Amino acid sequence: MNVEIAPIAESEILIIQHYFDAELNDTTLSILGFGPSLADIKRHSFNDPDFDSELFLGAYVENELAGFILGIMRPWKKGRELTGFIKSMMVFRKFRRQNIGQKLLYEVEKKLAVQGCGTLEFGSASPLYLFPGVPDDDKALQRLLNKNGWEKTSHRINLNIEIEHQYDFDKEIETILLENKEIELSVNRIQPGDDTFKFIKQEFSYSWALESVSSFSNCNSFCSVLKDSGSNEFLGFAAVNTANPNWFGPMGVRKDLRSKGFGKLLVLHAFYNAQKLGTSSLILPWVNEKEVFYKKIFKNVERYVFLKFQKEILA
Repeated sequence: MNVEIAPIAESEILIIQHYFDAELNDTTLSILGFGPSLADIKRHSFNDPDFDSELFLGAYVENELAGFILGIMRPWKKGRELTGFIKSMMVFRKFRRQNIGQKLLYEVEKKLAVQGCGTLEFGSASPLYLFPGVPDDDKALQRLLNKNGWEKTSHRINLNIEIEHQYDFDKEIETILLENKEIELSVNRIQPGDDTFKFIKQEFSYSWALESVSSFSNCNSFCSVLKDSGSNEFLGFAAVNTANPNWFGPMGVRKDLRSKGFGKLLVLHAFYNAQKLGTSSLILPWVNEKEVFYKKIFKNVERYVFLKFQKEILA
């Protein structure tokens, strides 16, 4: 069987969306918290600010798209060495078990190596990503990565939290605010370069600031912002529906103010406003040490495990 690897044309996004709709199972959709629309797929590929057409590759069998792989290199990940990411990879069901995945993986690894990447990661390409790693139940993908020299380095967790009507978020918020009259909460839509963006960038990271930017394609995206009512200084933030539909985070409280209950306040405020928008559940992606924190607040929490894989490569 002759397999040709070539860059994907933007017009082929419709084919990819069709296979997402047809082949993503209920478990995967639960993990994501939404079914990727045409706009979502474009946002994660052609509309990503770091998109490189040479890293969005399709496998073609007799001119029919059989699968794809989406790689990327993030400039804000620069440090000791350049890091490349595999954002997404899929071989369509009728073409599986024909080494197509291995061919796609090899080609994108080679291209990232040429660009100077010494380390590759699967998933976690903040600020735009669908999965924080390889789903724990995707044994086929794990075998493929192991076969090609990738190593499992850690794990990440997605939490799915149902926003039930019995949660009295507003009452808890009011109680905490009465005990802390010097603080105030508001709902903002963050845009690059505004004051909230600058606060998140300075206090946390550029990546988190970018991940918190409101998407104009998603009218339900917003950010809960906590300030000192006297000085008007920023104290913390919690983003909702910014990275993806029905996703919560990132969120953070200024380092010198942690362990004072402000994190819980931000979570409650963000979930309260999401509930008012009609949201039934939110995904909390890439959680590890904070998992216990969220379980103290919410009753019904579903837990999905992801494995982080890395590979060291030579140009």
